[in-house]
Amino acid sequence: MITKYCSMHVGNGGLHTTTTKNSRSAALLVLLTVAFLASPAVSSQELDNRLPEAAGRVANFLSSRDRGQEILMLMHAFTEYRGHELQRAMRIDGRSSASDGRFELIYRFWWQPGDGITDLAFLCDNYGQLYQIEVIYTNARFNRPFAVTSLSLKLIGRELLDRNKDRLQPWQQRMIGWFIDQADAKGLLKFILGVQQAGG
Repeated sequence: MITKYCSMHVGNGGLHTTTTKNSRSAALLVLLTVAFLASPAVSSQELDNRLPEAAGRVANFLSSRDRGQEILMLMHAFTEYRGHELQRAMRIDGRSSASDGRFELIYRFWWQPGDGITDLAFLCDNYGQLYQIEVIYTNARFNRPFAVTSLSLKLIGRELLDRNKDRLQPWQQRMIGWFIDQADAKGLLKFILGVQQAGG
């Protein structure tokens, strides 16, 4: 049976997706683990001045089209990216109701088929380091956030990681391999974004 999938290639500073009918191209899903490490951020958002300065840097980091496409590939495998946008930025208050500097940025992702919408929250410490990702809303019925991708990681990820291990540092290979073995696409996304934030 031939199934339609999204494949990926790297060029012009980022990861690009194209649709093919070759089931082998499903194996390219985890290639984004390589492209993630070099993908640039190109846009910025105007944020509430009560948020820490780091919030602007994180918004700039997350808002590029290339990064949105990459995030979607781990969140909703084999879908078509239709855009993403910062919806809200807010402080995360501590127990005393005073903010300790933590904040969250909530992005809406649009995807096809089915006019898909998913809102994803990125929680960061006062330095802007991402420490948690949460699904806030989705209208997906079948391709639930991270579910299909997690299954795909378990099936095809190890072979692909072996093919690309010379592009990754040993510790990155070990961590990515662990997430693949755990079939944890959400954890893999958080790890890769953290590596990118740290500059590789």
